[in-house]
Amino acid sequence: MRSCLPFILILFLLPACDEAPAPAVSPEPDSITDSTGELQGTWRSLDDDRATVRFEGNLMISASAGQADVAENYVIDATCADAPDDAPKEDGKYLIIPDAGRCYYIIRLTEGELEMSYVGRGDTLRYAKVIEGADD
Repeated sequence: MRSCLPFILILFLLPACDEAPAPAVSPEPDSITDSTGELQGTWRSLDDDRATVRFEGNLMISASAGQADVAENYVIDATCADAPDDAPKEDGKYLIIPDAGRCYYIIRLTEGELEMSYVGRGDTLRYAKVIEGADD
């Protein structure tokens, strides 16, 4: 019986060797939030009905009647370089246009409303969601 013990141990350990290792879980980047998805679509300015901003993926496309569309990459983060030291640090609250060095604080974002403040200048931009297929 004693000579069978190593053989029995090998039989029990052998199936464990065939198990695949558990996949590594990578942490999510801090800048990805639900705000990115909620921004998607077209928004019309409440202060200038000829001006719109459209979010497609990571592009923010600004348009105004009579002018060429301007497409810029954006990211969403918890803060930005222009934010004052005492500014709130909240995930999904800062819309940053890195190539242009602009940053907006998202004051309000609902299904139908977007309100954001240009950090450092204080200008507030207000938009309403454009319902695709609706008559203007």
